[in-house]
Amino acid sequence: MKHFEAIDRTLDWGSYARFSCCCNVIGFAAFLEGALRQIVVIGAGTMGNGIGHTAAASGFDVTLIDVSEAILERGMSTISANLQRGVDKGKITAEDKQQVLGRIRATSDVAAA
Repeated sequence: MKHFEAIDRTLDWGSYARFSCCCNVIGFAAFLEGALRQIVVIGAGTMGNGIGHTAAASGFDVTLIDVSEAILERGMSTISANLQRGVDKGKITAEDKQQVLGRIRATSDVAAA
């Protein structure tokens, strides 16, 4: 549980421990609803941008951190393209896309987390 030291200590850790083994981001977001409002994702590659996208779409403020500005730009571009695909399919609106993108802050400064 050392990875989640920043989580509010009022959580029921017994429930968390049973839940944590195979949780996905959406399930994790539902479990922590109200207890956590900001998520920091270190790494903007394939997994990192996917986690950031899903967390932001779930309503969380996301800070996406990577050592390279080029990787951050590529990650944000991938998130934008994936959201646009949802707009094109009619699953989300263009406004929803902008709201999700607005919840994601990309930086190479770890201190910004």
